[in-house]
Amino acid sequence: FDAGRIDGCGPFGLYRHIMLPAARPAIAVQVILTFMGVWNDFFGPIIYINTPKKMPIQAVIASLNSFYVSGSDMALIMTASLIALLPILIVFVVFQRYFIETLTFTGLK
Repeated sequence: FDAGRIDGCGPFGLYRHIMLPAARPAIAVQVILTFMGVWNDFFGPIIYINTPKKMPIQAVIASLNSFYVSGSDMALIMTASLIALLPILIVFVVFQRYFIETLTFTGLK
């Protein structure tokens, strides 16, 4: 921060040029974890949504699993699970560089 102040950066310049690039991996990991938490939320939609057409895929998978207890249609359940996994996998692949970078910064002193 001192070097930035000596170079003439104001508070916004310090934030933009020094703090934000240093915090970018942590922000990306927080985006990944928040997205995973919201995407995999199960009990919230079950409580608030009553229409089966508006249920998220996780609730549909749970209802398929409970509906097919006696006769297992595992192909349908596994296909729905794969569809539910794809957005999380895409987000992780996009932000993987930041995720690994955050893990490597934890060992630095």
